[in-house]
Formats: sequence, C-alpha cells, structure tokens
Amino acid sequence: MAGCRQTLGETHLDTLSAVSNLAMLLQEMGELQAARPLHEQTVAGCRATLGARDAQTISATMALAMLLQAGGACGWR
Repeated sequence: MAGCRQTLGETHLDTLSAVSNLAMLLQEMGELQAARPLHEQTVAGCRATLGARDAQTISATMALAMLLQAGGACGWR
C-alpha cells in the first residue's frame, strides 16, 4: 500500500482500492478500530476524486457505515 501511495498518490483509484481492501480485511479479522481510519481515508479519497454521488464513493461510505454499526456506532463492543 505504501508503494501505491508513493507512486500513484493518495487519491489514485488503485491506492484507494488497496486501502479499502486492507480496511475490509482488518474488519473481517475483528480489528474494527484499526479498520476505521482506513475506511475514512477511502471515503474521503473517493469523494475528492470521484464526487459524492459516484457508485464507488457510495460503496465506500456504506462500508464505513457497516463498520460503525458493527462497532456499536463508536461504542466499540
């Protein structure tokens, strides 16, 4: 992921995809607190690059919402 960031930049779609994939992996492993900032970075990057109404931005936002729901909306079960 660091290579993507250095080579392509923070908001390149390949970088955002790598960040999102890592966030999802951490979430599946139960590492909700580690996954949250990565989901947030993905949402912010998608919004900046693609706009708020793009399907990928909406998908990233939904992934963040699901994480927050799984974590008890910040209560972190």
